[in-house]
Order: sequence, then C-alpha cells, then structure tokens
Amino acid sequence: DHPAGNQEYDGGSSLDAYQWSGSGSTQGSCKTQFSFIMEIIFIGIAVILGIWLLFHAAIYLWVLFEEYVLPILIFCGVGSFFFWLIFWIFGIKETPGYNDGLIRVGMIQTGKESDWRDANTNDYLNTFTKERGYDLIYIDGNSSSERQVKAMYDLIQQKVDYIILQPIVETGWEDAIHAAKEAGIPVIVADRKIAVDETEYVSWIGSDFEEEGRKAVTWLDQYLTEQGRENETIHIVLLEGTEGATAAIGRTNGILHGVEEHPNWTIVDRGCANFTQGEGQTYMENLLSEGTVKDIDVIISENDNMIFGAMKALDRNGKSYGPEGDIIMISFDALHESFENMMAGKLHATVECNPLLASTVETVIEELEAGREVDKIYNTEENIYTYENAADYIDQRKY
Repeated sequence: DHPAGNQEYDGGSSLDAYQWSGSGSTQGSCKTQFSFIMEIIFIGIAVILGIWLLFHAAIYLWVLFEEYVLPILIFCGVGSFFFWLIFWIFGIKETPGYNDGLIRVGMIQTGKESDWRDANTNDYLNTFTKERGYDLIYIDGNSSSERQVKAMYDLIQQKVDYIILQPIVETGWEDAIHAAKEAGIPVIVADRKIAVDETEYVSWIGSDFEEEGRKAVTWLDQYLTEQGRENETIHIVLLEGTEGATAAIGRTNGILHGVEEHPNWTIVDRGCANFTQGEGQTYMENLLSEGTVKDIDVIISENDNMIFGAMKALDRNGKSYGPEGDIIMISFDALHESFENMMAGKLHATVECNPLLASTVETVIEELEAGREVDKIYNTEENIYTYENAADYIDQRKY
C-alpha cells in the first residue's frame, strides 16, 4: 500500500540511507554559500557608500570652516595680539595668578601676644576680604619664628600673588625671602623689620620705633621739669619687649640714648617680658619680692600690655603709681585700655604705635598691580597721649 520510494528507504541498507541523506545536505550547502556571497556584496556596497558620504561631508564641513569659522579665528587672534601689544606699551599688566579674579595674598602674623596684635590682625582680616577682591591665606606664627619661616615656603609652593610678612624677629630670613624673590612673589614686610638686603623685598611698612623711644624720654624730661624734679636722681625700671624684635630694639635704643643724656637718670633694672601682660606682671612681682631695687621713680614699658601686668603687681605690693602716686608710668601702643587707665589716674603717658597697617599694605599692592614704582619705607604717623588729654581723644580711638 506504500509508495516505492518509501519502501526503498525503510527496507534498504544503511549505506543507501546515508546516500539519500547526503544528497539533501549538498543542496542546502549551495544555498548557504550563495547567501554569504550576496551579504559580502551588499556590505561592500554599504562601506563604499559610507566612505563616499563621509568624504563629501568632510569637504562640506571644510568649506563651511574655511568660509565662516576660520576668518573669525583669525580676527580674534589678530585682535588679541593688538590688545596685548597696547597693554604692554602702556604698562597695563594682566593680573597674575588670580583665583576667580581674586588677588591671592598670603599673610604671616607673629601670634596673639597683645591687644595691639589683635587690632593689627583684625585690620588685615577686614581689609583683605573676597568682597574687596582678595583671597587671603592667613597664617598665625604662634610666636614661633621657625613656624613663620616654614609658612613662607608653604606660601611660595601655593604660588600666591603677594606675601605680607610680619616677622617675630629680624634674623633668619635670608633664604626664605630670596626663595620668594626667585619665585617672582613680591614680599611686603610690615610692623617689624628683617635683617635682609632691602633689594630682596618690596617695601617695609611700620613705625619708627627708635623715634618712639625718644618721644617717651622727651616727654619724661618735660614732665620732670614741670614738677621741679629735673635735678633729682631718677631711678628707672625698663620693661623690654621680645628679644630680637624690631619694636624692642628700636624703643630700647631710643630710651637708652635719652637716658645717657641725663647724668642724674639711672636704669636700676631692665628685663624682657615679651610684650605680654602675664610676663609683665611676673617680672614686676619678682623684682619687688627680691627687694634688690629699693627706689623706683619711673617704669617705662615697651608696650601697654606689659605695664597693665606691672600695675597688678604694684597693686598687690601696695605701691602707689600714676599722676597722684609715687611712680611715673609710661608705655607704648596707645590702646583704648591705656586711655581708660590714664583717665583713671593709673598711667601718665602712652606713645602711639599704630596697628592699622593694612590700608598702606593694600596701597602698595595696588601700585604694584598698576605697574608703578613703590617706596621702600612707609612710616606711620603717630602721637603721644597723656593723662591730661586722654579724655579728648578716647572716643576717636579705633583700637
């Protein structure tokens, strides 16, 4: 009942079955080879077409670039060159190293040894603000000259635009200042000086400390004359500031020179109290407890804070001082508290040392930014105030 073909497949040998199956596989292989060849042809055509399109697109873009973009670039380049040339001819310089348009200023402070220093620090912090166009990096020296030197090198590494240095002591700055100069960073020294060739830094801004010392001695001479004591033997105790600090060196020299001009004046004791109130008190308590100095007519303190400390020691030991007391009291700085003490009858006179240096420092920076020459030395204007005129000036004091 079955067709003959099926009978041959079902009943035939295994070889016959293999030959039948092989005949069908050969037909499928031919079809596969044909499809592969067609795919290769189509891919080739697509690649050639893509290359042709990319080539013509590149030509089109080049034409657009050459016709529109290239002239603009040439115009901008030529214009920039002429602008730079004009700025260079007229001395207008691009602001170096700005951060978002801000002038980066590194400021190295001595520490926090006195109220004068606090006023000085706040003056800088209020002047060099971002609102005024500055990015200030403030470093507290913490009363360590080694820390200050390290800070100088750190600021050089940060590539600031300017460095403001308020040194603790004058010595030990040669290498650091020279490194800043080699890096092209102008250094402005303020308050105290440094023992470095002046060609290594831009400017120094501060007080004439030796002149301050002479002012104190001149006032004392006039006061003793007014009191009819110009021929008396005058015993003086001198409280000195930090050893090696410009303020201490200058004021001490001015005072000593003035004392030498008066044969009847004698410095019976002198010592360093580092410009601090605590050390001023300790020094005076030790002096009084030792009993080696019997007579004290005058105490000259090289800053206000040391004499404030000395007052506490005098009070504890029952010593009278001030215009109505036995001891003449003279100090330096002219802080607001010293005016209060003069009005309270505890202090005779204070020689002003202006801590508000930031505005002058800023002026130097502005001049340098404009490419103009600056002075090597800027001295601040200062006065001497006494218990007689303190009430007239206390409301005008800014520190």
